Amino acid sequence: MIEVARKRCQSQRAQLAVAEVLSKLLIIFVVGISVREPCAEQLGPTPSDQVRKIPLQPRGMGPKTTLFQALPSSETGLDFTPQFPQGAPFRLLTDQAAGCGICIGDFDLDGNPDVYLTHYDRGNRLYRNMGDWRFVDVTDQAGVGGKGRWCAGAVFTDIDNDGDLDLFVCAFNAPNLLYINEGQGRFRERARDHGLDFSGASVMMTFADYDLDGDMDGYLVTHRLNTGRMAKLPKSSKEAFQRGLIQVNPQRQASIGPRYRELFEMMSKGPGRVELFIAGQRDYLYRNDGSGRFTVVNDPAGITGNHIGLAATWWDYNEDGFPDLYVSNDYRGPDQLWHNNGNGTFRDVANTALPYLPWSSMGADHGDIDNDGHTDFFAADMRGSTAARRKISLDDMRKDKWFLEFARPRQSRRNMLYRNTGTGRLMEIAHLTGLAATDWTWTPKFGDYDNDGRIDLFIANGMTRDFMNLDASTTGPSARDDHWQSTPIHKERNFVFRNLGDYQFSDVSRSWGLNHLGVSFAAATGDMDRDGDLDLLVTHFDEPLSVYENRSQTGHAILVRLHGTKSNRWGIGSRIILKTRSNLQAQQLVSTRGFISANEPIVHFGLGTEDDIDNLTVHWPSGQIQILNHLEVDHLYEITESPSTVKPVDRPLGDKPAIPWFRRISLSEKIVHVERPYDDFESQPLLPKRLSRLGPGMAWGDIDGDGDDDLYLGGAAGDAGKLYRHDQNHELHKVNVQIFAEDDEYEDMAPLFFDADGDSDLDLFVVSGGVEYPPNDERLRDRLYWNIGQDGFIRADEGVLPDLRDAGSVVAASDFDRDGDLDLFIGARVVPGAYPLSASSRLLRNEQGRFIDVTHEAAKPLEKAGMVTSALWTDVDGNGWPDLLLTVEWGSIRFLRNDRGVFKDETVSSGLAQRTGWWNGIQGRDLDGDGDIDYVTTNLGWNTPYQPTVSRPEVLFYGTFPELQDPRILEAFHEDNQLSFRRGRTCILRAMPNLVPRFPSYGSFARSSVRDTFDETVLSKLSRYEVNTSASCVLMNQGKDGFSFHPLPRIAQTAPAHGVVLVDFNADGLTDICLAQNFYHAQPEIGPLAGGVGQLLSNQGGGQFDPIPAKVSGLSVWQDARSLSVTDLNDDGWPDLFFGVNDGEIAAFENAGSHLNHMLNVHLQGPQGNPTAIGAYVTFTLWDGTRQSAEVYAGGGYLSQNTPTLTFGMGAIPAGGRIAVRWPDGRTSNTVVAPGQNMVSLVQGEFPKE
Repeated sequence: MIEVARKRCQSQRAQLAVAEVLSKLLIIFVVGISVREPCAEQLGPTPSDQVRKIPLQPRGMGPKTTLFQALPSSETGLDFTPQFPQGAPFRLLTDQAAGCGICIGDFDLDGNPDVYLTHYDRGNRLYRNMGDWRFVDVTDQAGVGGKGRWCAGAVFTDIDNDGDLDLFVCAFNAPNLLYINEGQGRFRERARDHGLDFSGASVMMTFADYDLDGDMDGYLVTHRLNTGRMAKLPKSSKEAFQRGLIQVNPQRQASIGPRYRELFEMMSKGPGRVELFIAGQRDYLYRNDGSGRFTVVNDPAGITGNHIGLAATWWDYNEDGFPDLYVSNDYRGPDQLWHNNGNGTFRDVANTALPYLPWSSMGADHGDIDNDGHTDFFAADMRGSTAARRKISLDDMRKDKWFLEFARPRQSRRNMLYRNTGTGRLMEIAHLTGLAATDWTWTPKFGDYDNDGRIDLFIANGMTRDFMNLDASTTGPSARDDHWQSTPIHKERNFVFRNLGDYQFSDVSRSWGLNHLGVSFAAATGDMDRDGDLDLLVTHFDEPLSVYENRSQTGHAILVRLHGTKSNRWGIGSRIILKTRSNLQAQQLVSTRGFISANEPIVHFGLGTEDDIDNLTVHWPSGQIQILNHLEVDHLYEITESPSTVKPVDRPLGDKPAIPWFRRISLSEKIVHVERPYDDFESQPLLPKRLSRLGPGMAWGDIDGDGDDDLYLGGAAGDAGKLYRHDQNHELHKVNVQIFAEDDEYEDMAPLFFDADGDSDLDLFVVSGGVEYPPNDERLRDRLYWNIGQDGFIRADEGVLPDLRDAGSVVAASDFDRDGDLDLFIGARVVPGAYPLSASSRLLRNEQGRFIDVTHEAAKPLEKAGMVTSALWTDVDGNGWPDLLLTVEWGSIRFLRNDRGVFKDETVSSGLAQRTGWWNGIQGRDLDGDGDIDYVTTNLGWNTPYQPTVSRPEVLFYGTFPELQDPRILEAFHEDNQLSFRRGRTCILRAMPNLVPRFPSYGSFARSSVRDTFDETVLSKLSRYEVNTSASCVLMNQGKDGFSFHPLPRIAQTAPAHGVVLVDFNADGLTDICLAQNFYHAQPEIGPLAGGVGQLLSNQGGGQFDPIPAKVSGLSVWQDARSLSVTDLNDDGWPDLFFGVNDGEIAAFENAGSHLNHMLNVHLQGPQGNPTAIGAYVTFTLWDGTRQSAEVYAGGGYLSQNTPTLTFGMGAIPAGGRIAVRWPDGRTSNTVVAPGQNMVSLVQGEFPKE
């Protein structure tokens, strides 16, 4: 099979070469001239007088036992030990004021980076780097002590643009400090003169030239001042009104009273209900007028909000050259992503650019984690790294459930890692990378610590007290009480995660020597000894400063120091792109990163074994671009901005502009699926997810016989299904069908067009499902609508369908008994209120337009098939009889072999029973060119808290527990060799109140396992379900040897996938894969699982599928996508894509086609009873002998029906070939495809002569 695919690839390469030559000749002779697109290479190399190259120092001794060596203060002179002042208000220990800040920068321009540390109100310290790891305290000489002011974050920056570094220091409840560097090691405090002496809850200032006028502007992030009784939340609505905290205008609209607007915020909880929560001071955006005078410009710039801020990070997320800003806010105030509009104004795009946000956001950092040239972003939270820690700190769902479900933007209690797609919409992949839960994290720091060419991540952890301990906070005094002073410091270990590539990080904290146990707040990186590796300095609470020397001996590196001329003098905000033979790296130069931390303002690139740099490109804030070609490694490069004006380019050097495979289109009418609110958790509080949010399904079929496909979109309960007619102008127009409106209370699952009554037009079958209605409710009956012409449908007569009232999922049609008409499989999804139980799935035989349930006699295994999510009629073994593949939630993929109309379960013998999953969808096509049908199955993915393996499966128990009358769900997972509760104490006790005496505290629950709680005699009486695979997979058909499982690439596992289509989208002769992703309705403790944007994978042959970046594919569907289908909407011969979105608008994408390759469309017409030849098996053999095979399906994917027209890629040369069809009745035909032919229409029984 792989050899066949390899030959196909070789053939395609030959075709492409010929086509490229032809296209070049065409340009030369037809166009006559060639106009080159301006690109970076045309700019030429940077003159040598603008680059200074300095060799890096030889590295010292290698690591004795660890990569980093902690150096004692006796050796370095960095004798800094924070001491929290005696008698200081204890409340200062409860928030950001407990930490000491750090920044690194070469203030005296001697080439050695110096260190500045803040120290509460006891006096800050400036240490001059003398070289060779010796530092001297020069605080007094420099005049930067700041004694008497409670100081927080500090940063070196060139305020006056004179080329040396000034120093800005934040003070709490006192004027901030600005020290202007006067040279000769002296500074002068000038904050008031420059307009920067704000007095309040300052945390950190971050500088960038946001208006690109050549000087540094600033953003000051603030926290909250405790103002005594005023700052306390009211205990009742009456108190809130009496205090004037809430006021109501004549229009009955509530707002916060003026005196309280920097103390509280308000969030709607529905009509007439609001929630108050603590707020902070407003932040301040400062604009530099060019003379060094700063003005607050919040209002004209559009900066709003008064949240409890902890960090602000400049980050050009959309890479348009204008610095954007991410603001990290604690508690319930949402993080903000301020998009720079380029005209001095900003708008908050967090709700549209990011899937969701951390709840209690701490520090943040950015870097290119996957070496794709786009800068990614990490935002830290406080989620425990162990199940026990999570259960004692993040479990109070009594008061938080509403917020987790309904806050906008959505927030979750964990770290976020945003992957930059280059489209303006980011993915979220913290669980995929293993970085979602790192304890009480203050400062994250990206850096290539081992110089292997991939950035790693350091994490600083801990807190002065364990204020998140629910037992202490619920049974003892408040967090602001003296009670906490008697409790111990909450020490946690720091982490460092090595980037292994392919979105995998490994915890190397111990082996790298960075697993310090304590309370670590700030951290800064810099190459302190100029030997080419990143060193690390970390501040702690009541402990000496940690100074970590990096003693790596492997991996080349370079440092880059910028000198701006038109841009700001240190080039802050520049984007630097480095290319080697095998790698691409990108960095944005920003100093302030993490929490009250600032790095040295230079850029470090680790290079691994690469010994030559192809080119280094600097995108300056001014818009100018400089390129250095063929650089030596292991040097510091000082680059002065070129004074010449050059045309900017918007892509990394060497990238070729590409037309996206697809472009999003606006339909003539909005096609929208609408849900109504329903609380699934009311009847089953331990449900893993909402089951009322599984749609919509969609089906394409030619209902009016005009030659194009029309659309039915399933409706949710309370919103009728919708029919859209495809007209001659390639537009979809809604058709009002009375019976659909009358049936609006049904919850549509899968719809299906097929000829039910043998009159050669397409009727409509719709599965009814959901959990809104009790078992056996009339509204759970499936429906069959007869097509009566003129866009009309009526309900089929009673008795046409059996009176089945099960909550179903999927329907698929095929002539399983080969009698000439189409029969139906109907999948059972769940028994309402009794998840994970399901009714029997059904096999309905078509007997002259009436459907008879023959499940028991013909397909008995279907009676216990489980919670079926999708189904595919497909000839697995190639014998001409359609078999049945089923995907199941909490089970294995089921394989029922068709033995001449009777089905045998061969799940075990085929190897499918070995992999259990939360399977969602399935689609089939020949993926490797060997002539049989392979399959892709969708699953939950790897980017969730669920991380099952064969040896450590996820477990679900169901049944009646002791002392309870009704059955309950209980989820569990393996951690530390025990079976742990998946859910927290609050939810468990709500569902099982008999356990309250067993778990009187959160700590008692956190220390207990499932087997500690229930003995084996109890568990053995419960139904047990297991999942050992969460990956979406390719199932390669191995014939008699069954199937082999192949997980899709890691980035395709970014979110739960539902819909799937298999089509050769670019006509290269190899079948590609497209996935519909995301699920926003997991149980509230987990939150939305929606880090994806849809994924296109290009078949490279040999079983390799390459993920196509969203910027190249053109696909960006970040909504709650379910169904996914294919049709040719604009009739250009190229398959277009349609995503069905839960509670949202359909997302439609038009295929851009290929300027090189050619597509063949094959349309089959079957006999009466099966007019679209459902079940036909088609093989297209190209002129070079390579082949592609596909089947005509009615149903498959996830709740989807594609067009029955098949498409086959012909590659660069449309030289023709041969089409072999095995028709549904077993007869065969062979048809020649002439060179240049792009459409073949075949009628069963009327075959052209060969």
